[in-house]
Amino acid sequence: MNSRFLIALLLVIWLLVGCQTVPKVDVAAEKNAIALVLDNYVKSLENQDLELFSGNLAHDSSMINFEISGPPIVGWNDLEKFMQDRKAVVSDVTIEPRDTEINLAACGTAAWATSLWNLKATVDGEFEEYSVRCTWVLEKRQGMWLIVHFHKSMVVE
Repeated sequence: MNSRFLIALLLVIWLLVGCQTVPKVDVAAEKNAIALVLDNYVKSLENQDLELFSGNLAHDSSMINFEISGPPIVGWNDLEKFMQDRKAVVSDVTIEPRDTEINLAACGTAAWATSLWNLKATVDGEFEEYSVRCTWVLEKRQGMWLIVHFHKSMVVE
């Protein structure tokens, strides 16, 4: 038997068996769990609750996140410092999310979500209002959904 044919046959069998061993995913339940993470994310920003914020994010050193402005924030340690520094200049935060979409990868352990926000806050003593586009990437780790990346940008009208 031709070795290329044998390798191709084994690869096809492996793929077929691998696809059959993927557990059934309760899409609605997973999307509800992700929605709770996103709700907690918003609450943590509104209340400047670093503990709640921390509990919904992966603490990866390679994680890269983008806020509305400024350079990328690389790793959990830099993100934590950014959030602590932010508390000194930002207060009275309210976020009104809308058009939130949650998408689940077929494997059931990765997801991405998008949302539009009306964000109001006092920044350095001045009232500010922003239209913000948000994107998150989440991963299910040890049965918990965690944000592994986020990106926020202002809507320019």
